[in-house]
Amino acid sequence: MGEELPKTRKQALEQGAPQYFTGKPCKFGHVAPRFTHNRNCKECVHRRNRKRTKNNYWTEYGDSDAYKEKKRAYAREWYEQNKGRKDNYSAKRREYVKRATVGSDEDQIKVKKIHLRARLLSLETGIPHEVDHIIPLIHPLVSGLHTSANLQILTREDNKAKGARFIPEEHEWKKPSEEG
Repeated sequence: MGEELPKTRKQALEQGAPQYFTGKPCKFGHVAPRFTHNRNCKECVHRRNRKRTKNNYWTEYGDSDAYKEKKRAYAREWYEQNKGRKDNYSAKRREYVKRATVGSDEDQIKVKKIHLRARLLSLETGIPHEVDHIIPLIHPLVSGLHTSANLQILTREDNKAKGARFIPEEHEWKKPSEEG
């Protein structure tokens, strides 16, 4: 965990730490850090939010203009305070894409055409579309390539729902032991 977390909520409050770790399971059996401000188990919160995301809980969240402006102002403030972090993330992303780019110049032209097609679809339908890597560039099990064969156009909503997930059973591939 890098830095040791306080062992009790009282210690966390005294130190101003956002989390603490007792080593005891929560009522659902997770042995995970807890948030200081509400005592919630971090794993429980994570699972609840994943379930909410799958059920489109967040889709209509904060539809008012006042709420959206508040979020924009917060995002601008965060960006100003964390320019280096954002720029670092963007540079890392560009580096991953650069390393994963293989193939000919013709294939890179196809990649650009796919991106253009996504923009045109967005304009024609009024629904935001994005280009997605079928096999993610960054994943603990596999590393996809930045080629036209690994790209697909999805709506922004579908792309966010997919995230950087990769389920091996959905793809035809052989494990090294199965090759023969």
